[in-house]
Amino acid sequence: MSRGRGSAAEQIIRRNAAVFMDVSALMETAWTGIANVTANMARELYRQLPNNSYFFSRGSVIDPRALVTAIERAPGCYLEVLLENGHAQLGSLGDFIGLAPVSIGIFPNIKTAHRVFDVEAVVLHDLSAMLMPELHHDWAAYEHTKAMIKDVNSSEVVCSVSAATQADAMTYLGVKPENAIVSHLGVRPPPEGAEPLPRKNFAIVLGTIEPRKNLRLVAEYMLSRPGLARNLAMVFVGRRGWGPAFDEVFGDLLTNSPWKDKMYFTDFVGEAEKWALMRSARFAIFPSLFEGFGLPVLECMAAGCPVIASRSSSLVEFGLPEPMYFDPFSLADFSRAFRHMEAMPADEHARLASELRSQAAAFTWDACFSRLLKAAVARLPVQ
Repeated sequence: MSRGRGSAAEQIIRRNAAVFMDVSALMETAWTGIANVTANMARELYRQLPNNSYFFSRGSVIDPRALVTAIERAPGCYLEVLLENGHAQLGSLGDFIGLAPVSIGIFPNIKTAHRVFDVEAVVLHDLSAMLMPELHHDWAAYEHTKAMIKDVNSSEVVCSVSAATQADAMTYLGVKPENAIVSHLGVRPPPEGAEPLPRKNFAIVLGTIEPRKNLRLVAEYMLSRPGLARNLAMVFVGRRGWGPAFDEVFGDLLTNSPWKDKMYFTDFVGEAEKWALMRSARFAIFPSLFEGFGLPVLECMAAGCPVIASRSSSLVEFGLPEPMYFDPFSLADFSRAFRHMEAMPADEHARLASELRSQAAAFTWDACFSRLLKAAVARLPVQ
């Protein structure tokens, strides 16, 4: 164990250690979920340790200037293009590791290398592939489960993003208590300020259209209340994923229902557009069957957008008022939560929005990454 004093960053600087972070998730064209987590962790690493931080993908160390540009100005395939053309590479990962007196490897997602750093830390998001394989493609459930087992067995630090995920990891993956930590993810302040915009008569439904997000429950509720379409629009924010055909879930609503002109599907939206929707919606809906953390719920809270959410897995850790939780398998309970928000007076809505913003302020990327870094430093070999 490292016995130095001071913050984790100070100990790293004093020991001239190198911290390497895998940023392969940033090669995605449209950043959601894991890519956003990776971007925010990379931002924190570079902020805390600009002279001791290195970023890599596919065995190549990336120029931090290109990384910063990708994170702050050009998310998406910017890094992919630069790497393909050789403009962002500083050299091979092996060469850089060889120059470091001591090294830490941080993997915000599935590990792309094993046992190459002195200390390795992996971020574990959820075990849905193992525990609910029916919600994934067969090949994806198998490959993700196999990767998780290999990752936790080759890491000194297994960082779960929620207490629920940690409990699953210890129960089903056999993660040892001395290797396990919990570090809730963070949220950045809304890009245009914390105050909500004037509320409009629409609700937003967050999440990729795929089985785990449980959007069929919302569709069933809308079919049961066609008259609601006179006063409320529904905006589905997220990409079309996989699973039952889109028309199978939403077909009746789009063809034989008053909802057909009051439903909007945005597909992927950028950060500014997403925050604008959250800040102006009457409320949000997050009906997911299983989450490792549930970042969209936290983002809604930070935007002052009341959100009703499933009473399942990690989502209860946000501490929403009890009436805002519902059983994701019960149309009746979902109806109760929906009607609770629908009937909420304006003054109560404003008070709730303020309380949610205050709760969200406790979840920061600084705290999230600092906990992870502290755990990794504590496991460095003694000098």
